[in-house]
Amino acid sequence: GLADQRGFLYGVVDGQVGEHGTLTVGASHQDANTQGNFWGGLVLVQSDGKQAEFDRSASTSQDWTYWNTINQSAFVEYLHQIDVNWQAKVSYNFRRASEDDQLFYAYTSAGLDPQTYTGLVGWPGAYATKAPAHLWEANLSGAFDAFGLSHQLMLGVSQAQGEETMYSRTATSEVAFGPLPAFPYASNAIPEPIWGPRTLYSDGRQEVTRLYGALRLNYSEDLFSIWGFNHTTYHREGVNSAKPYDQTERELAPYASLIYALSPQLNLYASYSDVYL
Repeated sequence: GLADQRGFLYGVVDGQVGEHGTLTVGASHQDANTQGNFWGGLVLVQSDGKQAEFDRSASTSQDWTYWNTINQSAFVEYLHQIDVNWQAKVSYNFRRASEDDQLFYAYTSAGLDPQTYTGLVGWPGAYATKAPAHLWEANLSGAFDAFGLSHQLMLGVSQAQGEETMYSRTATSEVAFGPLPAFPYASNAIPEPIWGPRTLYSDGRQEVTRLYGALRLNYSEDLFSIWGFNHTTYHREGVNSAKPYDQTERELAPYASLIYALSPQLNLYASYSDVYL
C-alpha cells in the first residue's frame, strides 16, 4: 500500500551590516520517502471506447516500489543602501535535488477489456538522479533628477548553472514485463524483478546568463515612458540515451512603452516588445 514520510527543516537569519547594509542567509532541507506510489496513472479507457470506473483504492503500483527524494536549498543576499535614492543587491542561491526510485508502470494500447478488465502491460524501472543548481545575481536600482523631473533606472546581471545526472537499472528478469492480471490487481500481484547494475542514462549541463535593464523617463506629470532590454545567452551540453548534444543560443529582447494619463482613472498606453522563446 501507499506510505508517505516527509521531513522538512527551514531557517532564515537576517541582520544589519554596518550602517547601510543588510545581510540575509537561509537554508532548507526536505527528505521525502514514498512507498507504493504511482508511476503514470490509471488507465481510464476500455477497448469499447467507454470510460472505465474504479474504486478510490485502485492502484497500478506494487509494494516493492518507492520514490525517495532529498531537496536542499540555501541562499545569501546582501542589500546595500548607497544613498537615499540608490541601492545595490547581490545574491547567491543554491539548490540540489536527488532521487532514488523503483517504479512500476502499467499501460495499454487497446484499452481494458470491458468484461475481464485485462489488457494492461507492465513496465518496471529504477533510477537515481542528482541535480545541483547555482544562481548568482547582482542589480543596481535608483532614482535620478533630470530636466526638473525624477526618473528611475535599474540594471542587473544574473547567471544560472545547472547539472543533472541520471542513472538507471534495468530489470534483468521478465517477471514484471508483459500482460498483467485483471485490474484492479493486488499490491503484491507482481513480484519485484531482479535489477541489473547501475548504468549512466543521461548527463547534462546548462547555463543561462542574463543582462537586463529598465529606464523610466518622466516627461511630465501625465506622460512617461519605460525602456528596457533583456539579453540572454543559453548553453547546454551533455548526453541523453547515448546521444550527445551541444547547443548555444543568444538573443536580445528590447521593449518600450509610452503611457499618457488622460485622467486619474484612464491611461492611454502603447508598447513594443520582442519576446525570446
